Amino acid sequence: MKSITQMHYRHECLYDVEWQALRVSLLKEHRTDGGWTTIEGTANNLNALAEYRLQHNFETRDEACWRSINLMNAVLLGWRNEYSEIAKDLIIVDRTYVQMRLGDGLWWKGRTWDWDQVSKDLQSLDEKTFFRIKDNLDGRVKTSIRRNGHTKFRPELMKFLELVKECNK
Repeated sequence: MKSITQMHYRHECLYDVEWQALRVSLLKEHRTDGGWTTIEGTANNLNALAEYRLQHNFETRDEACWRSINLMNAVLLGWRNEYSEIAKDLIIVDRTYVQMRLGDGLWWKGRTWDWDQVSKDLQSLDEKTFFRIKDNLDGRVKTSIRRNGHTKFRPELMKFLELVKECNK
């Protein structure tokens, strides 16, 4: 079994607090436009992701692209038949574009994730956003345990949840 210390930057960077706040804000329960489940919500979410990527400079743009691709993959994995097929096609087209932008490079090699900064960012997060992130990730872990009898081994997620627990909000 992997040790908790065997984490990978490309997974660690998914637990940036700003990113987690954005990711959770795009879910249908926090939106009036249906989030990923409607054409309007999907278009709005894809615009929010594009804006997010544009806010990043050369040094962090690859991370922003990677996070966007990862989220779009997760949305597509959880797709339900009652959702709009046009919305699904919008996601696929945007994901393809972002994947082409990121390319096949090993952009994460040689980088070190700053968990101390994540801890500081969690401390400064407003309570509403903090609990949205916490509740969403706790729910994902519980769903994984219910489906599989255990959670998929994700040391990066466990580290993030450990920091959330230490926050004591």
